[in-house]
Amino acid sequence: MKTKNSKKRKITKSSLILGKSFIFTLVVMLLMVSCSKDDDGEDHSQLDKTIAVILKTNPSATQFTKALERSEVLGTLRGTQKYTVFVPNDLAFNDYLKKNSYADVNAIPKEELKTLMLNHMVPTSVLKTSDLAKMDKKYITSGANLSLFIGLDNQKVVINGAAKLDDKNVNINAKNGVVHIVNSVIVLPTVATFLELDKQFSSFYKGLTTATPQTDFITTLKSLKSSNSTLAPFSIFAPNEAAITSYLKTNSSWKKVEDIPENILTPVLKHHIVTLKMIAKKDLEGSLDTVKTWEGADLKFTKTNNKITIKDGAGNENHNIAQFDIKTQNGIIHVVESILQPIASK
Repeated sequence: MKTKNSKKRKITKSSLILGKSFIFTLVVMLLMVSCSKDDDGEDHSQLDKTIAVILKTNPSATQFTKALERSEVLGTLRGTQKYTVFVPNDLAFNDYLKKNSYADVNAIPKEELKTLMLNHMVPTSVLKTSDLAKMDKKYITSGANLSLFIGLDNQKVVINGAAKLDDKNVNINAKNGVVHIVNSVIVLPTVATFLELDKQFSSFYKGLTTATPQTDFITTLKSLKSSNSTLAPFSIFAPNEAAITSYLKTNSSWKKVEDIPENILTPVLKHHIVTLKMIAKKDLEGSLDTVKTWEGADLKFTKTNNKITIKDGAGNENHNIAQFDIKTQNGIIHVVESILQPIASK
């Protein structure tokens, strides 16, 4: 005959077995989760999936995924080509819709939406956060063939000065690339965007703004080709900080760009800007040898030993182009290492 104590012992034993089984299962689950990330916090748990599949199952990316589907770009992320994709979370995408007075994703014109989606994708490259952190103040090219400016804000990667990577949702590895969640939609840049954002243009930007109040350069440089009476697209041969510093030394009373009289500075600035043309490096390497600037005088290009130099309106030669093809939706920027002088400049 079984006693109450023997029943209790059996119940206690069963409970102990169940408890151990639960603890074992929990430990295994925790180990699986921890093993899905390496020491750098990279998520390897979905390496057998494409970016398209990962996005469709990510609760933070529902709006972006809808936009990819409507623009017929999602299929691209099912293939074998590698991509780095910056994915604005739903809060960011809803904010974009509200700011632009779109009721939903379907209200965005399809071609406009496609370009916007491609601007969040970097083809052929798999860029982890560690790679991006090494690219501070550098440009990469998006799938929309526009430049993306990589910056660091308190050691956090920021795209185009606005879209910050979400520390908890980065380095999501797929079999065809990597996904990073960001806190803002990466809107299409204008030439004004990068002239303001990139510190190598700080003095040039001040020249276009505070130093020349009688000319609204920035509103003009934000204008798009589709707008009425626009001068877009633009080709800007933007002087870097070293170029401005050297120019200031030509007059002992000029300590900063704002010290230059506006009637002198304005034509100099306009001599660095070509309107109604988007001139890329390939054009300069080709048959193009002369263009008229906004100021009115010509720039002439010389090609020798795979090097392109500029002759300005005043006849000064051998102006070097340090960087080519910073691309935006309304123009292109090339970096020059000296000031281009118009005929009227003194």
